[in-house]
Amino acid sequence: MALFLWGVIVTHGGGPLVTGKVKLTSSYMNTAYSSLTGLNAIIGLFSSMAVNIRPDFGRFSKNNLAGYHQFFALPVIGTLGALTPIFVTSAHSYIWGEFEWYMPAVIEKFDSRAAKFFTALSFMLATIGNQIAAGTYPFSNDVSGIYPKYINIFRATIFISIFCIVCTPWNIIKNAAGLLAFLSGYSCLMGPLAGVMVSDYYLIKKRKLNVHELYRDRGIYYYSHGFNWRAYAAFLFGFGPLIPGFAKSIDNNLNVGGAWKVQFASLSNLVPLVLTFERSTPLLGSLVSQYPCCQKCTFVEVPQPRKRKLSLDGEEPEANTKRLSSNAGDAVGKKLGGNAISSWISVKDEYDSMKGPSLLKKTLGLQRHHHSKHIGPASEYEPCLMSLNIDCYHDGPAFRRVSEAETFLTLTDEKTYNQDEDIHDLDAIEDNVAPHGKALINLYFRIIHPSFPILHKKVYLEKYSRSHREFSPPLLAAVYILALSFWGYSSDLSQLPKPNVSVLERIALRSLGNVIYRPKLSTIQAGLLLLQRSHGSMWALTAQLVAVAQELGLHLDCTCWSIPKWEVGLRKRLAWAMYMQDAWASVIHGRPSHIAASNWAVQELIESDFPENANDENDEEGSTEVEKGRLLFSSLVSLTKILVDILETLYSHSSTANVHSDENCPTRRVLELAKPLQLRLRSWYAALSSMISVDNVKPRKLSSTGYLHLAYFSVEFILHRRILRTVSGGTDPYLVHICRDAAKARLNGAMQLVNRLRSEHLQSFWYFASENNFKLLGIFQGLLWSTAASKDEAEYYHSIFRDYCWLLRISNKNADFLQPTTVFLDQMLRKLEASSFEYSAQPKSSSGSESDQMEQSFLLGSQELDCDWSRVEESVDHFTHVRDYQDICLSDEVSIRYPLNYALNS
Repeated sequence: MALFLWGVIVTHGGGPLVTGKVKLTSSYMNTAYSSLTGLNAIIGLFSSMAVNIRPDFGRFSKNNLAGYHQFFALPVIGTLGALTPIFVTSAHSYIWGEFEWYMPAVIEKFDSRAAKFFTALSFMLATIGNQIAAGTYPFSNDVSGIYPKYINIFRATIFISIFCIVCTPWNIIKNAAGLLAFLSGYSCLMGPLAGVMVSDYYLIKKRKLNVHELYRDRGIYYYSHGFNWRAYAAFLFGFGPLIPGFAKSIDNNLNVGGAWKVQFASLSNLVPLVLTFERSTPLLGSLVSQYPCCQKCTFVEVPQPRKRKLSLDGEEPEANTKRLSSNAGDAVGKKLGGNAISSWISVKDEYDSMKGPSLLKKTLGLQRHHHSKHIGPASEYEPCLMSLNIDCYHDGPAFRRVSEAETFLTLTDEKTYNQDEDIHDLDAIEDNVAPHGKALINLYFRIIHPSFPILHKKVYLEKYSRSHREFSPPLLAAVYILALSFWGYSSDLSQLPKPNVSVLERIALRSLGNVIYRPKLSTIQAGLLLLQRSHGSMWALTAQLVAVAQELGLHLDCTCWSIPKWEVGLRKRLAWAMYMQDAWASVIHGRPSHIAASNWAVQELIESDFPENANDENDEEGSTEVEKGRLLFSSLVSLTKILVDILETLYSHSSTANVHSDENCPTRRVLELAKPLQLRLRSWYAALSSMISVDNVKPRKLSSTGYLHLAYFSVEFILHRRILRTVSGGTDPYLVHICRDAAKARLNGAMQLVNRLRSEHLQSFWYFASENNFKLLGIFQGLLWSTAASKDEAEYYHSIFRDYCWLLRISNKNADFLQPTTVFLDQMLRKLEASSFEYSAQPKSSSGSESDQMEQSFLLGSQELDCDWSRVEESVDHFTHVRDYQDICLSDEVSIRYPLNYALNS
């Protein structure tokens, strides 16, 4: 400031450089290009600060207003800094008759020693401060981020200090022409660099970065081996055309043609060609994935605690755990393509407060930091009193009424069981699969989701585009676990090493036990997906999920609730998926169902409950058809309802006691109960769409229709097993004959199904009960074999059993889940073969002889055999019912003319 005032006073207002006329002597410079050269020089002067001030200093700001004063300070300081050399040089010319641009040379000519000292001291302090702020610290900060194990800020500072001496900077500033050439050329380098960063941060990432991912090894900013080639390509596109002009400005004797003019286009590098490279990143940020090049510009996060030591695992002390868990919820995330483009959500805010469109606004069951519990009619909450506080969020409980009859209690997730572990679990899950998260999610929605649509695809992808931290840990892990089963169906993944599935399973099961205490729809989704792979006992987990589903109100009719329409469809699909899980698990474990029909009010699924259609289908090889998946899911729901009625009618404790109360003929009683159920099964099978027939397989597409048809035969086996259990030595031979032939017809149909399964079926997604259903087919064969009335019949079922075991043995190469079933049935086969050897050595039982004699008597029309004709007369009394059962069971599958039929009709 003193030099500026001295120059103005000495020259009485400016001197020749300011008020006089200057003639250009350059052969290729004109006024316009001279102006651009000066502009480039100023840009070069401030380009270092422009690149470094925000990432290296602004990120330590306590709030979003800390740097705004620079909008006023920098123009004033920059203008004075540019005008001062002009006025001082003009003053030098006015006094000593020559232009001197080198300030130390001007200072040297001062008469006053004090003026020389203080002016030189101010220059020295300004130089030191400028180099620390614009050179040393930014360089040290950047380099220490590359190898933090070996380089810290102090070591980097020593290195750059030595390098600055080695590069002889005094040669650059020894004359005005060289200095201006350097500054102008410097902008050619820094312009593209700043352009890449500005374009990426403001235009592509919309001012949003995932700070956590910047510090994570092999995170979403790791790109290709730690480098983002798009950023380098964009930089070269901006810098390459400027090289001839830069060279010309350094050495005027170089002949570069008209290319020197391109130098002055460097100003346009503020918006470079990086826009053509989607998902670019700051150049410096691309060098090191851990380098935090910039935080979110709005700085809504509370400043990080300072001067607190971290524990060994990187977490803060216990005293600060509460604030850490709160800030941990303010997660920003990563896009499917690997970028961090996210919305900032604070602990107190929900999706409703997000800017821009979102499917999650007004959601009830997928809130970010709250969970909702249904208030039952007999609970402690009185409906008349709850109306005083509706539809509001508080730190404590709040009520949300979704209909005239239903209200939910809304609670915060804070301070729930192990809630502070969610962020750690989510990061561990993502680290385990990185950088393949996007590809695995694509696999899931290509192959698994169409046949088991318990997620909402758009909602899931919306959340994942912001951050993996928005998910429930077990849900994120479950999607990855199931997708890993189809690793080979991704062209991007098939040749790469597979992530460790066991690590994901451990985290998923442990975290599922945590999130049950803050129930959300994602809890049910995670549990159902994990149960698709469970090889152990799943009954306890199923019971827990049923309890969580009831807390979420999934057992109620939600069609008229004031929630988003997509959530209505999702709730209905989840409710029926939970219904099927409970029913089939009760079959597998032989336990009564947890869901009571009297408290089940969920409406039937309709087409609008499924958000995806054929237009959303993926054409990639190995995908699953969306429309076929919708029909499969709906058909399995209908079949499961019949299964539940069979279990209630034939397998419940009360029904079992009712059947055995008929001591004369329990088989007849079972047939009476089974008839309407068999009719429903027959109608269900007849109504199946041809689209989901086993043989309807599109080329290069996987098909999950096998699990539905296998489930149908399993329900038939469950029905006929109950009938065969009532058959004894005293049962009417005609009934025995009818029941066994009906069972044989179902067995043959199931064997035909297994033989028709192709690789497209075996390698597709199979419902969790399919493993048990394959096992049930073998068990049913063993039942018919072990209860065979003759050696020929036993050999027949023995042969079928051996064929089935062989078929499974060669099929499990395409279906890993069949391996345990194959081992189980092989062991059963060996045991039954040993038993059948003993059986074949025994004489024929009397009941078997009597049965054979009765059949022979009817064939020959003889009435001379000594048999119990009272049993035949009893058969006549209920023959109408039995004949109906025979028609239903055998239908068109078995065409056998029974002698007793002919005799009784005659």
